[in-house]
Amino acid sequence: NSINYAEIKGGIVGLALQTIPGKSNPVDLLLTNTSIQHMSAFGLRAADARITGFNNIFSSCGICAITLEGGGYYEFYHSTIANWFTYNSRNTPSIFLSNYFIYPESNGNNVKDIRNLEKAYFGNSIVYGSNPTEIAWSEDTLGLMNYRFENCLIKFDTSDILLNGNSHFVNCINYKDPLFLNTDKYDFHFDTLEVSPARDLGKYEIGAAIPLDLDGLSRITDGKPDIGAYEFILQE
Repeated sequence: NSINYAEIKGGIVGLALQTIPGKSNPVDLLLTNTSIQHMSAFGLRAADARITGFNNIFSSCGICAITLEGGGYYEFYHSTIANWFTYNSRNTPSIFLSNYFIYPESNGNNVKDIRNLEKAYFGNSIVYGSNPTEIAWSEDTLGLMNYRFENCLIKFDTSDILLNGNSHFVNCINYKDPLFLNTDKYDFHFDTLEVSPARDLGKYEIGAAIPLDLDGLSRITDGKPDIGAYEFILQE
């Protein structure tokens, strides 16, 4: 399954993917150059799925922009997760990860289905929004919990965890405003008047593998890819 150059907006859940327990062929998706916004609940909600994505924008989601629960295998590159949801209060993070899934049985009891989170990787991406912490996870020690943010600009309350030396967060910039052009109008290009901390700080190997940004502009001309879906190009 693949979705490319789509705008998904104005719903409850933008995309939902779930592999049925016991199935050997998990649901998969290639998601590229796509914007998911204005969802009252989730932008992307996946359970034990397989997703590869790049040049995507997730914004204005009332619960989480991305929820990856019940395990799975996920790779996101050059994505902009920017969650300013103004329609009511939001107490949940933009990204939530877990290696289990809870579902109700017909007798009214809840069942905890533990599945390995084989990989949840975010590279050269932005995770920011209106909450003090925009990344959270819940782990059952009986299952694998493998997640990593590399060369990302994130918003994470450092009173909860020390980022330096943590193998889950590598070369990440924390709690620095990415200086988007206009969040009220959902324009997540970088401001032209100030230098965004996300500029030129992406991992080159990722940028070279995805050389064009969401606008179709080269992100490797100067050898320094920007973090997020858009490359800053100074217009003369």
